Amino acid sequence: MATTQPILIALGESLELDATITLAGAGVIAGATVHFTVKASLNDEDAAALIRKDSGTGIVVVDSGAGKVRITLLPADTAGLPPGALLPFDIKLQPSDSTKAHIVYEGQLQTRRPVTRRSAAL
Repeated sequence: MATTQPILIALGESLELDATITLAGAGVIAGATVHFTVKASLNDEDAAALIRKDSGTGIVVVDSGAGKVRITLLPADTAGLPPGALLPFDIKLQPSDSTKAHIVYEGQLQTRRPVTRRSAAL
């Protein structure tokens, strides 16, 4: 599991996150489901998540053999986030042949209002 500096995102803007999932075994993401979840608090239930993306709905496999996925956040996903917040997120892998899911990445989104807001309703 990896962590890094917070990912900065301007409210109401899109963002593509590229991630490489490195679990034992080549092609480990083939047929697996990948989940991306952002919450206001780690204690929140998944149903209360601020952003939820899954394989096929905001997450695409870019290179199955290399474990590369792309998570796409749209302006509608980010417009309602609280400004100036550090929001926890994780990427979880649910292998097709197992009921055990693996957290493969966790970190924080840092939100901010965009400087120029003429073209956005923020």
